[in-house]
Amino acid sequence: GGMLSGGTLDWAAAGAVGCGMRLLVLLLLIVFPAWAEPVVIPGPEGVELRAELLLPDGPPVAPAIVALHGCGGPYPQRDGQWGEFLRGRGHIVLFPDSFASRGLGSQCRETQRMVTASGLRRRDALAAAARAGGVLSGLPAVGAAGGLDARGADAAAAWRGG
Repeated sequence: GGMLSGGTLDWAAAGAVGCGMRLLVLLLLIVFPAWAEPVVIPGPEGVELRAELLLPDGPPVAPAIVALHGCGGPYPQRDGQWGEFLRGRGHIVLFPDSFASRGLGSQCRETQRMVTASGLRRRDALAAAARAGGVLSGLPAVGAAGGLDARGADAAAAWRGG
């Protein structure tokens, strides 16, 4: 059952869903194919940090990659291309969404940003690195009450503005 059958979209089952939802599903299948897994990471200040986890087809190689979006938030076309490039080379890739996880949109024109590169975004990156490193080492996700600790997480963070 479901809308996906053998990796293809069952449009009859999707027919009950509005046109906008079908378009969203199709976009997600194009940008983040079936190997992208939505995950929730315990983030700073109790936020449930939503992210996309991409796993390679074979055994993963180090480092795991945490790819951070810019001030505009995730950009699916770019993120999907980088995800495929890095996943294809054996890396675990994690794309956390610092803004939507907090109910925010683009922050590019905000003069008083609540989520800054040196504040919550940095802490989000540490939480994601701990998760990605835990996946790489086969351990459960790492998170510490009262703070985040990425010790032992073999992960590299890619930072892009905002």
